[in-house]
Amino acid sequence: IVDAQKIINEAIGIDRSSVLLFTEDQEEFVISHSWNRPDISPLPPTLRKDSYPWSYQKMLRKEVVCFSSIEELPPEAATDIETHHKSGVVSQAAFPLIAGDSVFGTLAFAVLREEREWSDQLINRLRIVAEVFASGIARKQAEEKLQDRIIEIEGLKVQLEKDNVILREEINLLFKHEEIVGESNAIKKVMALAEQVASTDSTVLIPVETGT
Repeated sequence: IVDAQKIINEAIGIDRSSVLLFTEDQEEFVISHSWNRPDISPLPPTLRKDSYPWSYQKMLRKEVVCFSSIEELPPEAATDIETHHKSGVVSQAAFPLIAGDSVFGTLAFAVLREEREWSDQLINRLRIVAEVFASGIARKQAEEKLQDRIIEIEGLKVQLEKDNVILREEINLLFKHEEIVGESNAIKKVMALAEQVASTDSTVLIPVETGT
């Protein structure tokens, strides 16, 4: 993905593009892939959702957030405007990343050196790029979840095999003493205690009540 970002950015004069994925709690964006010109500072690894509240809501509605100049943004985007000023962004086009019917992130193309126009043709082409990226990322995430599930199942299988061995040992302990007459819980407890020291040379005293 980063190689593709580099090719696209250099071809159309973009300073920085970033793939931002929502965290599970939807409070942050995690940058999974990013490319920027050598003279442009990269974004930090994570960004707070509340730094881009207006853009975030637009993304959830599966809308493209595009502006050639920050002055084009509406008053309700005041927090987003402040964040863009701090990061030096003057023009941007951001696209929702969609898997199924859910938005799980965004692909943002930013220009920091000068304002630029985003033609309808360019927006449509970048939208296709976002769709391709979304498909690849969603597929990779699904494969990772499947692999995690396989590892979990293998762990459960090993644990079940261990439990099965322990259970068999307990069953053997309870039923292999044919010469002992009695099946009460007390007798079984005595057999279990005796089994624990059976492999040693120690003398064991088992106190019992007298009588019949």
